[in-house]
Formats: sequence, C-alpha cells, structure tokens
Amino acid sequence: MSRKLLASVIAIMLLFTSLSVVAQDAPAQGGSITIGLQAGSNVWTRNFSPFKAGEFDSRDLIYEPLIVWNPVDYSTPNYWLATGYTYSDDLKSLTFTLREGVLWSDGEAFNADDVIFTAQMLLDNPQMDAVSFNIGTVAESVEKVDDYTVTFHLKGVNTLAHTLLSVMNTVPEHIWSSVEKPAEYVVENPVGTGPFTEVTNFQDQEFTLCRNPNYWQEGRPYLDCINFPALNGNQAIALALLDGSVEWAGVNFPDEASFVNANPEHHHYYYWTGSATQYLVLNTTRAPLDDAQFRIAVSMLIDYDFVVDVGMEGATQRSSPTGFSYTQGDVISQDALALAAETGFNSYDFDRGTALLDELGYVDADGDGFRDYPDGSPLHLNLQAVNGFTAWVASTQIMAQAFQDAGLNITQTTLDFGAAVTAMRTGDFDLAMWFGTTGVTPWTFYRDMMYSALIDADGVTSSAWPRWTSERSDELIEQFTQTTDAEAQAAIIDELQSIYVENAVAIPMWDGPVWYNWNDTNITGFPTEDNYYATGAVTRSNTMQTRLIVLNELHLK
Repeated sequence: MSRKLLASVIAIMLLFTSLSVVAQDAPAQGGSITIGLQAGSNVWTRNFSPFKAGEFDSRDLIYEPLIVWNPVDYSTPNYWLATGYTYSDDLKSLTFTLREGVLWSDGEAFNADDVIFTAQMLLDNPQMDAVSFNIGTVAESVEKVDDYTVTFHLKGVNTLAHTLLSVMNTVPEHIWSSVEKPAEYVVENPVGTGPFTEVTNFQDQEFTLCRNPNYWQEGRPYLDCINFPALNGNQAIALALLDGSVEWAGVNFPDEASFVNANPEHHHYYYWTGSATQYLVLNTTRAPLDDAQFRIAVSMLIDYDFVVDVGMEGATQRSSPTGFSYTQGDVISQDALALAAETGFNSYDFDRGTALLDELGYVDADGDGFRDYPDGSPLHLNLQAVNGFTAWVASTQIMAQAFQDAGLNITQTTLDFGAAVTAMRTGDFDLAMWFGTTGVTPWTFYRDMMYSALIDADGVTSSAWPRWTSERSDELIEQFTQTTDAEAQAAIIDELQSIYVENAVAIPMWDGPVWYNWNDTNITGFPTEDNYYATGAVTRSNTMQTRLIVLNELHLK
C-alpha cells in the first residue's frame, strides 16, 4: 500500500472514530419521565395559571423567570429570560436586559412588552401578587426602554431587588391582555416560553406536558414529555417509586434501604440539608398565641432531638433558635443565642415550660385535666400538618402528645395541601408545621417571617405566616436593602435575630431537607451527591426554580 493511500485510510478511520465518539457523547433525544407530586386536593384541576395560590405542579416549566437562583450556589445567577441586570447609581432603579430570539410556544416573539405587562398586571392586582411573587413590595412601576430592556423603578433603595423581581414568571401579553379578571382566569391551554408547554393529555388523575416546539435553548429539552400522576401523599409516592412507575420524587422513606434494595443499581436518594428551616408557625393574631411568653412556654415543651430522630427519622438536624442552621455559624448571632438560653426559647425544658404556663395563669380551672385561660374559660387549639407529608404528620403527633402531657388541649389535625395553603394564607389556623424560605442572603428569612408589607390591607391575608410585625423589624428589613455595606448588613441581621428570639415569632424545628429520590433505569443526568449541580427538588418555589436546570439536563440513556 502506498504511503498516500495509507494516509487516506487512516484519515477516514479517524473521521469515523471521531463521529462515533460524538454520537456516543450526544444525549439521546426523546422519551418521557414520570414525576411524583402530591396533587393539591388529590386530583388535578386543569388550570395552568401561574398566579393561583398553592400551585406547585408545573408553573415554572411553562412560564419562565428572568433568572433561576440555585440554592446550591446562590452566588451565581443562572440567566434565563434575562441576560443581565444593572442598578442605577442611586440604587433606585433596576434594569434587566432580556434574551433575544425567544419565542412563545405559539410562535409569537417574546420581548419587553411581556415582562412589562406581567409586572404591571401584578402591581394592579395586589391580591394576585400576594399569592405569587410580591413584586409590589419592591417595585413602584415598570418602564420599557426598548424591545429587550426593561427598567423597574423601585419603592426605595433595594440592593436585593434583582433577586426578588427576577423570579417572576412572565406570561404572554398577547394572550393575557384580553383577560378582564386575570386573578380568576382559568388557563386550560397554556402558552409559555418554558421547555414543556403542550398539554397532550389531561385527566383529574394524570396529565402530560410535552416539549415546547419553539423552545429557545437549542436541542433542549432532551425529553419529549413529563407525566404527572395525581398521587395522594408521601405513601402513594413512595409506593410508585418502589414499583418504578415514578422516576423522580421527593419523599422520605421510613426505611431508605427498602427503596434502594428494590433496585440497588438504579434507585438512589440524597437528602441535602442546605435548604430553609422548617418551623412551627404560631398564629400570633389569636389568643393565647398573641402572648410571647405563652409562645416561649410552648417552645420549651418540645423535645427537639426526639422529634428529629423519630418524626424526621434522623434525616436532618435541628435548627438554631434564630431560625438559621447551626452550619451557618458565621451568620448566627451569639447575642441572640444567649438571649434564647436566658428565656428558654426553643430549648427543651418541660418543667420550666409548665412552670411558666402556671405563672402566666394557664391552669386547670375546672378539673377536666386541661389548662384553661386565666379567666377560667376553656382553652383548645389545633396543630395543623399537611396530609400525606408523613414526616410532618409524625412530628406533629409527637408535639401534640407533649402539649397534652403539659395539660394543653392542643390536638393535631391534617389538611390536604391545597387546603393547608389556603389556611396559611388566610390565617385560618392556630399552630402549623410549615416551610421557611431561603435566599441569596439571610435577609430573606426575616423578610418572609415578620415584614408587615406582606400582610394585606385586610390584616389577615398574608404570606408572612406568623403575622407578627413591629416597627423596628420593618425598619431593619428595609434598611438592609438600602445599603451595600457588608458590616452594616451583618449588624442588621444580628438585631433581627435578637428580635425574632425575644418575641418567639415562630419555633424553628429543623434544617429543611430537600427530599430527593430518583430512578435512573431509563433516564440519566440527575444531580447526584457527588455532582449536586442543582437541588433535586421536584417541587418549586419562588426562590427555588431549579427544576428548569435539571429537566434541561435529563435524557434517555
């Protein structure tokens, strides 16, 4: 063979080898995934509005945010419909540049008009805003600069506005502008910019979303469709994971080994505890929970270590009295911890707690075995948990028994998720297990916990669940966003911690684990413990829309 011919043969062989490698490395297109979520009322309702309270099934997959913030690394914004942002020199305006070339799923072009329309609609409908994004607490108005630039004029200096306004899920102006009552609009066939917009099947027991034919991320998503069976609680989801009918979910198994052992090669779980604190919310607008001393007494009746070990099955660790994880040692105020130790707040001391109740006048006046109000009238409270959230149900059962042992007639009740959200929003509860929030800075926790601007004019509807506020806490929450001085911000967070502890605003329970289970028999690309590139949460919240990141990485094996 001549050298020239040999060289040609080698070149052809190398070409085919490189093509083969590319073909092997390119993610496979097609296929579907089934994810396990609890339906709000155990059935799905065909309404894909992103503004309905308690919607956790598909909002961000259809209507995308400007930026996705990933709790695994809050320092790095994941630009989505926006490509950047800048503040004005006086920090009173925030300008987003928008991504060009994005189409809505019906083929119309996405531009600044859509962002402005969505924001203005929320500003004009405060109750609608309150159950979705709360942009009205930050922005005064919004202005179009050009087709791909929008400026939000802020209510005041707010150095965190970029994290608060960028999570808004944008809707198409050309669809929603003709809607007379947007808060009541039922969206049966959504139009969005997200990766999965096409409703190919809808029944109350299951629906299917398929790929957006005009998705702006070239080649994504790799999967064709997502199936959403309506599952009734963690037990049903766990069974579906075990039998392989669900491939991605977020439940805590009573025995994780049972899930893994059912298919050791492909069944996996990882419970990341870097999420927000979960806590016992006390409705401070209702007696006797409007008394900080009563709240402190209640907090001393709970054996936190036992609740975490038994109710939460040891999957996490208890939080600090400040509401922060003990792993955030550089954030936690030592003054606040000292104050908690002095008052007994959020520490287990059953005898001290019952003695404080006696001192406050909550004693058994009629001999029925339960404590009464100081005036002798009967005292009865409900402790609420979400039906199907098995760890919460077990934990609140333990708490309720402790309260009963202390002579407090506090009984546990469970509500379906949708009803629980409504109860929390409207203040129709006494005590409840609930989620905390997290964000780019510790400020988010206290803003969402005790900022009066999150309480509607009716004084009842609120997303600040405890409904406890003060002029000083409002001042501090607003001052934090008005400075870029790190030392000043740290001092503000320190004082907020002391206010929170002194007033027993809510009872921190444990670091909220991100329950995460997956089956990679057919699908790969999931976050793993070794490569936890985004939270494995199958649900979404305003501060955690990382499903968008994950679903754009998943593909067939």
